[in-house]
Formats: sequence, structure tokens, C-alpha cells
Amino acid sequence: MNKRLSRSEVIEIKHKVHDIISVISDHLKERGENPSKEERYRAVLDAWNSTNHFPISRRYLYIEIARGFDFETHETVWRIIESYKTITTGKPDRNSLAGYYRTWEKILQFTYTD
Repeated sequence: MNKRLSRSEVIEIKHKVHDIISVISDHLKERGENPSKEERYRAVLDAWNSTNHFPISRRYLYIEIARGFDFETHETVWRIIESYKTITTGKPDRNSLAGYYRTWEKILQFTYTD
């Protein structure tokens, strides 16, 4: 059974994630880089992979990252899946379409109430 988050919990999680993204984005800009939306989210994943000091759980981070992308673009969704599997298993997984959907379900398994 899925845990249901209240609207206030979701808002709190989103604020924390966006704070993290802002810090990373600012850091990249200070280095002279102008990251795209995808690059900012990728930087969050990379940063998470190298530290465990983020104030939210890894699962919520995945959910927010997934929500930040354009789901209509298969290639973009696939990159999210690869990022998820790379972090959780240490290596990319390009198995079957069934595996793709199972992983996607894991990323989006939590819902929230209105």
C-alpha cells in the first residue's frame, strides 16, 4: 500500500528540493556554466550520488526530479530511469521494456492527498 502524503508534506518536500537545485544551479553559474533544466536536475542526482547530506530522502528526490522533466519525451524519461538505476545499483540498466516500467513505478509510487 502506498503512503499518502498530505499537501503540506508535498509542498515542504518540493521547497527543500528546489532549494537544493537553486544552490547547485548557482554554483554552476559561478563556474561560468549556464545549465539547462535537465542539467540542473542531473547535477542534483550527481551531487546526491556523492553525499548523503541532503535534508530529504533519496526517494522523494527521485519523485521531484521525475516531476521536473517533460514526460512526453521518451528519451528524457529513459535518462531518468538510467540515473535512478545507476545510483541504486552502481551501473546503468538498459534491460527490457518491462524493467523500464517497473523502475518508473518505483519512482512514482508515492501519491498525495488533496
